[in-house]
Amino acid sequence: MSYMNAADVVISMAGYNTVCELLTLGKRSIVVPRVRPVAEQRIRAERLAAFGAFRVVLPDQLAPPVLERIIEEELLLAKRRVPVSADIDLTALPRISAVLQREASRTVCDLAEAAVSEMRAPTGSEW
Repeated sequence: MSYMNAADVVISMAGYNTVCELLTLGKRSIVVPRVRPVAEQRIRAERLAAFGAFRVVLPDQLAPPVLERIIEEELLLAKRRVPVSADIDLTALPRISAVLQREASRTVCDLAEAAVSEMRAPTGSEW
């Protein structure tokens, strides 16, 4: 990831890990997604590009003049320090952990109460 962090603009494919690194770094990026044999990278790239995460060039559009123009545009934005406009929340993990901890402790408490009720029940199982 250090090369990507040092770059003004990153050009890459749109694999899952690469896209996650680009989003984490907030780097100006141009992605060229694989479109065959499956459309997974294309779908990911186009959806995230709609949020402003990066620019997409499909393989059939890839030509030196096209890539040169997009690189120049992105370098100019990087030079002006225009931030990547992706409004994607990457802080879900701490929130998910908190929810799971809260729910797990509540579930354990509920089970403990049910177990105590079960032990006190004169006629056997109330579950």
